[in-house]
Amino acid sequence: MTLAHSTIEDLVTLVRDYRPSDLLPRIRRLSDEVKAAGAPGLSIEMPPSLRYGGLEQKVLVGPHLPALIARLSVIVGHELAPGTLTDERFLRLVRMGCDLYDPAMKGDAWRFFLRTIYEQAPFQESVWELIPRALLMYEEANRLVSDKQHDIERDFEEAFSLSVRDYLTLGFALYAQFFSDPVFFPLGGWHTKIPSLRDLLKTDKKEALLRLVCADAGRFRSVNSIFAQSESKTDSYDFNSLFMYPVIDLGSGKCVSPVMDLLAIRLYDAPYYELANLAEGAGKRNSFRAFFGRIFHEYTGMLLREAFGSSAVSPEFGPNPPGPVDWAVFHDECGVLIECRASELSLPARYSADETVLQKDLQRIVIETVDKLERKRAMIEGSSLKPPNVAHWHLLMVVKEPLLPVPHIRALINAGLSQPVRYHLMSTDDLEQLLALHGTEEVCRILVEKEADSHIDEDFRTFFSSHRTDYAFRRNPLIERTYDQYFAELAPALAQPS
Repeated sequence: MTLAHSTIEDLVTLVRDYRPSDLLPRIRRLSDEVKAAGAPGLSIEMPPSLRYGGLEQKVLVGPHLPALIARLSVIVGHELAPGTLTDERFLRLVRMGCDLYDPAMKGDAWRFFLRTIYEQAPFQESVWELIPRALLMYEEANRLVSDKQHDIERDFEEAFSLSVRDYLTLGFALYAQFFSDPVFFPLGGWHTKIPSLRDLLKTDKKEALLRLVCADAGRFRSVNSIFAQSESKTDSYDFNSLFMYPVIDLGSGKCVSPVMDLLAIRLYDAPYYELANLAEGAGKRNSFRAFFGRIFHEYTGMLLREAFGSSAVSPEFGPNPPGPVDWAVFHDECGVLIECRASELSLPARYSADETVLQKDLQRIVIETVDKLERKRAMIEGSSLKPPNVAHWHLLMVVKEPLLPVPHIRALINAGLSQPVRYHLMSTDDLEQLLALHGTEEVCRILVEKEADSHIDEDFRTFFSSHRTDYAFRRNPLIERTYDQYFAELAPALAQPS
């Protein structure tokens, strides 16, 4: 076997040699180092025994690789595995993961990139906003929706024996606990000094939390067999069940979280996915997913009103036909028209990255909406609804989760549009950051700059990064205020002033 041309079967064979209780904590340390290194990943120099031809060589470890190896370890590993995991053997395993070769991806970098980021671990620059965002979505925005066919707070507590807030608080405590004890017993002693948190740490509540975020090998394999799209169930691009169970029970209740960011993501998205799974039907036929579209609509409105003030923000604006836009913002000489979609790419689209499947998903999520958005803009501009001082229009398509990689996805969207449209494709995180800039910059001016030919098709993360020295960045005030208030209520003595 030549390491430079490793296959997933080679990696599986090597992973099988080591006990998960040895490998997963080591993966956890690697994951922490990768995160600390930032984009594009962690550069590791190989020891002489792992160099080709005696030449000095480095490998670049991306954030997806620890998640992939951890997933394979839970699926194929066994606590009676014979191998002893030395530092050099671990680096050999990492090198093999970096050298995976997939002939199907030859000459198609976008397809490789899309499958990797979706099926393993999308890069997260920061996870600090996930708990306050969850509180704002699942509590505040939930209360603003008049149709109570579903109620996230009520339904979640009935189904999982935890209120949303208690779930997030216990989950945050578990996340913090893993920083001090990478391997520990969640049903045993916790080291908290916060009285209000100690009151929550009852056995029944801890068990309720662990049912949502933790799995032993048997449970993990069962979920993997359901969601994996490949026949082998160990393909590089299969759905990674660490998204569902980021905490792994190594035996007798001793647990590890091999990729900590995935635990933070699970705290944020579990109420959405778990309640959607309980509702009947798929796609638009799923009553909860349709309901959550209204939650996302209200959350977007909360962000807009925080930035511009209620008087500048109008919901459901425009004539019918062609139908109103979700939100309109009129600020100085700018009109901003916004459509929101909580829908995501399907598992088959993520697993295969097949352009036919992707195009079908994008038609449903984005293309039809952007086509209509341009028609709505033209109708508003030609009607009495247009404020007389508006000279510039900006069209925003906001999706709950990023559609990555943005340049490739936008090319597919643009190819499906009935006419060329100049629009912005944004994720929740993008919108939060853009509106945070309103306190220091003019949002409309930023949108004009983003609409330049050199920037229009790139993602907002890249655009913001390229303007780090131009804009005065800050955290979103609504998110930050919710964060500060949450921790002030949780631990008044420990709360720090903003």
